[in-house]
Amino acid sequence: MENRVAVLPAGLGSPDARFTKAVENYLRELAKVVRSHLVENGGAALMAQIENEHGSYPRRDHDYVVRLRDLWVKNGARGPFYTSDGASEDYLKGVTLTGAAVRLDPGENENEWVTARKMNPGVPVFSSETPPGWFRHWGELNQSATDVSKQVRFYMETKKSFNPYMLHGGSNFGFNASANNGGNGLRAGCDQLRLRLAGR
Repeated sequence: MENRVAVLPAGLGSPDARFTKAVENYLRELAKVVRSHLVENGGAALMAQIENEHGSYPRRDHDYVVRLRDLWVKNGARGPFYTSDGASEDYLKGVTLTGAAVRLDPGENENEWVTARKMNPGVPVFSSETPPGWFRHWGELNQSATDVSKQVRFYMETKKSFNPYMLHGGSNFGFNASANNGGNGLRAGCDQLRLRLAGR
């Protein structure tokens, strides 16, 4: 299942105080909803994600990640927390948080797990995205499912925690799913497609 508690707007690190204030207001209201779902308050959410793949961006601002965590805590959501980044030193450098678990995208071999433990020692490490396919843009043809059995076997045999990304889907409400290829939006329903391709 998808394990993100909430999606935060990007750019809290912006020097624009108007924007920063708006994000603080948003997070304050969001925390009111999220708090009761955290395990420490009897809910089912084990952890809260601080950022999503911040290490993939050229401008890595460790203070930004710290500020996000501090805003959660200030608003009564005390974690535990995790960060989510690619599974190499290049992606993890400057974006891990002391005490926050490391979520790898995806963490395909033992060396990547060793690197994560070196970059942020003493915290749990887990794989968050083991995709049996990928999203589609509007206008693209349907994809075939990818055989991830070797990857899953590695996780199982080495007793790693992992997440099939994503086993269940949702809706992107039309054209609101963003785009990453110069303009064509992302389509909803990719997860249901994978289930159908698997014959289920």
